[in-house]
Amino acid sequence: MNTIILTGTEFDKKLQYLRLIKKDNLNWEIYYIDDSTGEYWLKEYPQSYAHGGGYPQLRLIEKPSWIED
Repeated sequence: MNTIILTGTEFDKKLQYLRLIKKDNLNWEIYYIDDSTGEYWLKEYPQSYAHGGGYPQLRLIEKPSWIED
């Protein structure tokens, strides 16, 4: 799988079409699914050293292991 990361306006546009499926408040991660494509996306804050985690990004991920078929 190619690494696809969205930020800025691409992030904002894509987020409109995603459905939240899980929040991990401890690790500041939010998991989404795109119901139209079946793709899983992870909203994360990669600059954890910055105030508030820095700017968020969306990263296309494989199906999370905690999701059953």
